[in-house]
Amino acid sequence: MVKSNFSKQEIAQKRELLYELLNRKQKRAIEYPLFFRRAGFYSEMNNLMLLLLYCLHQGIQFRLDNSFLISYFGIKGWSTFFHPFCKGCRGTFSPLTILLKKALIKASHYFHSGNIDHFMYPWSLFSECGKAKIEHYNISELDIKGDIFDALRIISAIVLDLNEETETRIRTMLGTTHDHAYDLAVHIRRGDKRIETIFYSVQDYVNASQAVIKKRKGAKIFVATDDYRAFEEYCQLYPDAHITSSSQPQYRGYYQSRRTLKASHPANSICKPHEKKIHIPIFNNLSRQEKTKAVYELLADTHIMVHAKACIGSHGSNVYRAVVVLRGGEHCHFINRNVLDYRSSQFHFLR
Repeated sequence: MVKSNFSKQEIAQKRELLYELLNRKQKRAIEYPLFFRRAGFYSEMNNLMLLLLYCLHQGIQFRLDNSFLISYFGIKGWSTFFHPFCKGCRGTFSPLTILLKKALIKASHYFHSGNIDHFMYPWSLFSECGKAKIEHYNISELDIKGDIFDALRIISAIVLDLNEETETRIRTMLGTTHDHAYDLAVHIRRGDKRIETIFYSVQDYVNASQAVIKKRKGAKIFVATDDYRAFEEYCQLYPDAHITSSSQPQYRGYYQSRRTLKASHPANSICKPHEKKIHIPIFNNLSRQEKTKAVYELLADTHIMVHAKACIGSHGSNVYRAVVVLRGGEHCHFINRNVLDYRSSQFHFLR
């Protein structure tokens, strides 16, 4: 899934080195309760990558709290999708432990147990060091030598390495679609992002697409979106291109919780009168099997976006932020009043 110069064998070797680096005895240790916040998949993953970089840079021991992952996706937890990379990836699920940790973490942004800090918001920790945004990172064991984007790209390649079962599932979902089938991948996020970030019209995405693609007629474009209506409108506004999407007609936006659904559409305006029977799934309320299926679909879309010749998206979306990192920033564009190169907007990207 990650655009990397490393072979699978090299990534496996680096994962062993990462395990050793994160597990070294240090004066300070951090345990991160991944998915405690019940946030979106890539919101959690982006925070995890930042925290891992922080620990590696500052010489802090790291452990993953797998219990919330297990409550979300089943007994495999992290290993449902990826290879284990640190202690805690094969942890166990205890409802009592989860209730206790929820109470403790909600009391403040973290709690201290023995010599271990348990953090809820790793970005707040990472941003303590203002220079972290512009520092040159040098972690020779992992071949990290560059700015924060270079560092995150390599860490993501190691940590977000799909296991064999996930790779097989995604390949089956993609079918005959090969890695470089698309001239452009466009990510259009709707759902609860309508109120969480700047809203861009589909026409904005079409204008940006035409600015990026040199051949306007016959261009092969993949539209990744959580709202099928955005895909339909994109096709109408760009009739000269060959456009496909994995989005389904019943998709009406991704909503993490009932609260974000109500906040985004206070007047029940999510569906037209004749569409009232359409069911809007809320991720946090899905069964484990449904959550897992949704993540597989997201990973398949991610694979296409990462390997397209170019991509466009919004820096308000954690999905697209992850795609930029996984691509190493290559031919990545942010939609704004102008199409931006990702490094020229790095500070906005990291906020």
